[in-house]
Amino acid sequence: MTTLTPGIEIERRFKLLVSASRLSSESALVSQWYLPGTGSWTARCRMTTPRSGESSYTYTMKKDTAELNASLTELEFTVMRQHTHPVGVQKERYHKHNDEFLWELDVFRNSELSGLEIAEVELPSLYTPISIPIWIGTEITNVRCLSNISLSRFLNNPQEQLEAAEAVCAHFSRVFDGHLSDLGKVNITSFFKSTDAFERSRRFVADLVKQEYGCVSLNQEEIVWLSTDDSLTLLDLTLYVAFCRRKNKKNKAKA
Repeated sequence: MTTLTPGIEIERRFKLLVSASRLSSESALVSQWYLPGTGSWTARCRMTTPRSGESSYTYTMKKDTAELNASLTELEFTVMRQHTHPVGVQKERYHKHNDEFLWELDVFRNSELSGLEIAEVELPSLYTPISIPIWIGTEITNVRCLSNISLSRFLNNPQEQLEAAEAVCAHFSRVFDGHLSDLGKVNITSFFKSTDAFERSRRFVADLVKQEYGCVSLNQEEIVWLSTDDSLTLLDLTLYVAFCRRKNKKNKAKA
């Protein structure tokens, strides 16, 4: 492994309103696995495979906006993979230029995350103004249940997936039979066909939030996401419920 190089990563994340494959044809397959027991830092190893070209391997540690990066050989990557959580986050990453910024558009390929698409843009500072493209939806930079590390924890805990999906589907008992593979396709607002669809869907979401969050405090961005995003899906809510239950268990263990 090469020497760890320090850096700063400042990015904003958004839900995509238009499928990434309609916005760009330039993509690569990205697979990343997280290592347990790294304290307040997250640590991952990643394999990136362009549509044409050889795979590259990296090791990254992150904490807030600080990061440490190193290149890996294929052998080093293979050895490190033996110490990670078994299930990796799989996504197809597209690139799209807009104004002076390069947007990364991630389509998640794990079957449990089917339907989830997220856009990221890296910025030189927290205060850099950007023009939001029309294909960008609600900002989720600080929505914790949609972070890559939270998605990894979800993927590596089948019991958590099942319990969260059952809780959401029980709450929306007329919607679904609980199959995770279909959750990403069900838009909460569009499910309600009457003229007061938005109000009814918000009320259902609010009831679920009150039921599930327990002692987990929502930040302002999470409140906005849950209360105003009309592209919210059952998968979004399942990820949210799983995150809250995970946090509640952790808080109870500390008590």
